[in-house]
Amino acid sequence: MKQEELNRRQLKDFYDSNYVSKLHLDEEKQKKRLKRLLKFINLEKDDLVLDVGCGNGLLLDYIADKLSFYFGVDFSEDFIKAAKKRQEENKIKNAEFVCKDINIFCKNFRNYFDKIFALDFVEHIYDEDFIEIFTSFIT
Repeated sequence: MKQEELNRRQLKDFYDSNYVSKLHLDEEKQKKRLKRLLKFINLEKDDLVLDVGCGNGLLLDYIADKLSFYFGVDFSEDFIKAAKKRQEENKIKNAEFVCKDINIFCKNFRNYFDKIFALDFVEHIYDEDFIEIFTSFIT
């Protein structure tokens, strides 16, 4: 197994259900930060939004009523399960959560989204992945 594959597998294993549970405990702090941040972001009703590394989908709670459609993508099945549960509990219809390799997802949706969020994401990936993901939107 290549070192890069091993690193990715280790990273994916780190973001399991235990990590998701710990993050949930700190949600109030995250909510305050999102409220402050979103004051500076202009969302329009016809926007298609991508949330890269969407985690538990918390962002969707704050923007679902301000846009046309939201896509959340994360490589962690546990995060996607938590995000779908949140979406169902809040009865949000204009969203979809996908568990996929983010690099591949981004390459398949070039020039598709009006706005892209990468909150609490870039510090959790390797530099090579960062470059690959963000250049896939512009090349």
